[in-house]
Amino acid sequence: MNEEHTPPRTVLGIPVKILLIVVVLLLGLFVVSDRLDMNGLLETFNSSRPDSAPVEKSVTGAENEIVATPEMIKRAAEEVQTEKLKELESAENILPTDRFFYVIELVNGKDLEAVDLTVQPDTVILTSAGGTVTTIPRTSVKKINRFKLDG
Repeated sequence: MNEEHTPPRTVLGIPVKILLIVVVLLLGLFVVSDRLDMNGLLETFNSSRPDSAPVEKSVTGAENEIVATPEMIKRAAEEVQTEKLKELESAENILPTDRFFYVIELVNGKDLEAVDLTVQPDTVILTSAGGTVTTIPRTSVKKINRFKLDG
C-alpha cells in the first residue's frame, strides 16, 4: 500500500473547498436579503462617512417645524423654574436638617454601618447607603454609635 498525499488544490492560496463554501454562503445571503434592506444599509454607510454630503429627506408640510424666538425660550425657562420652586416650597415630605450615620457593634465583634436605623422591640432594621435593608435580632446588638453628618 503506497499512498501519496497530495496538497489540496488552491486558488490564490485559498483551498478550493473553503472558497466554494464561502461563495455559496455569500450567494445565499445575497438572494435571501431584501433589496430595501440593502438600500437602507448603504444609506447608513454613506451618511456615516464624513466626506459625504448630508442626505436631505423631504418633509411635506410645515407642521413639523417649530420656530422659537429667544424671548419665547427665556419665558418658557422662567415658567419651568417657577413651577419647580413652587413644588419644592410646597413639598410635604421635607427632609430633616439633622442627618446621622450609624455604626452598630454586634455581639460577635463585627460592625455594621447604616444611614437609617429603626429600633423595634425584637429587631433592629438598618438601611445602608446603597439602599440595602438588613434586619437583625436586637439581642445580637452590643452597641449603637450615632454620628452627626455635616451638611
